[in-house]
Amino acid sequence: VRLPHGFAEARVSFVGVLTNGRNRTGESFPGAGLRELRVVVDWSEVEKVHHQRIELSSPDGELYQRFATTFTGTGRSVSTTTRLPVTGSSITDSGLYGEWCAEVFLDDEDAPIARRCFILPDP
Repeated sequence: VRLPHGFAEARVSFVGVLTNGRNRTGESFPGAGLRELRVVVDWSEVEKVHHQRIELSSPDGELYQRFATTFTGTGRSVSTTTRLPVTGSSITDSGLYGEWCAEVFLDDEDAPIARRCFILPDP
């Protein structure tokens, strides 16, 4: 995304907090053993205050949830973490297993700056 003073870049990664308390990074997590999924966005080349929006789509392609936060860039790498409860949520209660996608938007942009998918296999 082009900003008034340069360009912004974002990279999305996922960290699963398993029911046994261990963390797992990657793109595939156990559907029945995942307590929480953390969506981590690493921003670079960003300065000043910005708004981040994450749109999380369920396996059927529908918007599941939208998360918004504000962060301040310093020109160095900065990370944001968004937490998604899984165990005991509508994800497991409704059996929403399959490929999920997270799209990240900066400020009021209409197009995502980053997109990445993860899989919750059917237990």
